[in-house]
Parts: sequence; structure tokens; C-alpha cells
Amino acid sequence: ESAWRRMFEQLKGYKQLKGDCIVPEGWPDNPQLAKWVQRQRQEAKNLNEGKKAKIDHERISELEDIGFHW
Repeated sequence: ESAWRRMFEQLKGYKQLKGDCIVPEGWPDNPQLAKWVQRQRQEAKNLNEGKKAKIDHERISELEDIGFHW
């Protein structure tokens, strides 16, 4: 939970800086955040397809609340 929350806070900081949540793939300023964003998309896809996922609907809602693009 805490690792997810830490990355979520970094994403919020990115949005404050850039105005959106569209972190470019391989973003050199924070490649870890870029990978995390891609992983959230993949995990949400897995959840929607009924596969095992490391994300739940609550986290998806939190991401959507800050303007996350799937």
C-alpha cells in the first residue's frame, strides 16, 4: 500500500507541474513513475478482463479523480 501511495503522490506532483497525468513512456526525469503509470494501465486492464490484478476499483477511482488517462 505505501509504495502505491508514494507513486500516486509522485503522479499528483507530476500533474501539478505539467497539468495532466500523461507521463511519457521512459520519461527521463522519473523513469520509475513512467513505468508505474504503464503498470497501472496494465493492471486495470487485467482487472477488467477478470484476470488477477494488483489494482482494485478504489485505486482506479483515485486515479480517475485526479484525471488519469487510461
